[in-house]
Amino acid sequence: MEEQSYTQFIGPHLKTMQQLTQNKECLVTGCTQTPIGSHVIAESILDRFDEQGMVFAWEPLNGKIARNAFLGHDQLEIYQQPRLVGIRRDVTYPLFCGDHDAKPFTELEQRGFSSQEEKQQRQAVLQAYRTLCYKTWNARWDEKENYLLSSKEAEAALLYKRLFARQTLVEARNRLETIIFQTKDYQQIVSKVFTLDIEPCIACTDAFIPIIDEDDMIHTAHGATSPQAENMVIFSFFPDLQRERNFCVLSWFRNNQKVAKFIDDYRLDALSQDERLHMLFEAATHRPLMYVSPVWWNRQSTEMQARFSAAQVADALEAQTVLAQLQEKLK
Repeated sequence: MEEQSYTQFIGPHLKTMQQLTQNKECLVTGCTQTPIGSHVIAESILDRFDEQGMVFAWEPLNGKIARNAFLGHDQLEIYQQPRLVGIRRDVTYPLFCGDHDAKPFTELEQRGFSSQEEKQQRQAVLQAYRTLCYKTWNARWDEKENYLLSSKEAEAALLYKRLFARQTLVEARNRLETIIFQTKDYQQIVSKVFTLDIEPCIACTDAFIPIIDEDDMIHTAHGATSPQAENMVIFSFFPDLQRERNFCVLSWFRNNQKVAKFIDDYRLDALSQDERLHMLFEAATHRPLMYVSPVWWNRQSTEMQARFSAAQVADALEAQTVLAQLQEKLK
């Protein structure tokens, strides 16, 4: 009976989710070529982790997520341990055609992140663009979002759309596309680079519009203010290709006082090296797109592995948590 119910209800759900998660054209404006499997974090960087071409990732299969929810199990169960995935086949997305995937990103793929400031600036913009493409590649996202929110009350669905405005990230993506393929004015983006002297262990990236404080969240929820593309922040953490160290890169649009204050409030430059490392590493563990070196992971204690899994659960449930907190405050 349980298996019959699973097939009857979850099967159609998974089919709908698959239909509403696709992209058939290169994301570069005007290009109608079919996208290939593009890496978000350079393949050469991920190769630093394992000569066998494997990394750990917290990307549960849709079927496992659905079955877990159907059985009423805690979300932690599907994030308890990461999956071992292939760098060549399992960590790519339909972002760009062959031409737009290759030449524009040669610097990132072949040479790694540079220690020269001018090259760093250009590479940071390239990584920011890739990250935004990853966050926005699904051409049917609006339909998928409406489908996923269909079981929620109208007010909750509206609050969610206001707080997690995907279109804002699409606008930021388009602005970076103009910089990369037209103006070449990389100075429109500010990039703050931190060098961290620890062994290669994780690689992650994320794009988000920060909510500065509770008032900012409430004003956004009420529609008094709305997320703006120029408030975008890109967070990336990855190993150096040449040395036993890591880079953490924060990027945002120049002359944006709101985001500059958001970054400055963390006082990263005032922290000791160990304090800064701890803060940035902790932030990295909460990114939804994160890959981990198998060698490094297998050396970690059970407690450390559990911390990573807990951080991934917290990130997966972030939207639900924020929405619940907001609804409580607006009562």
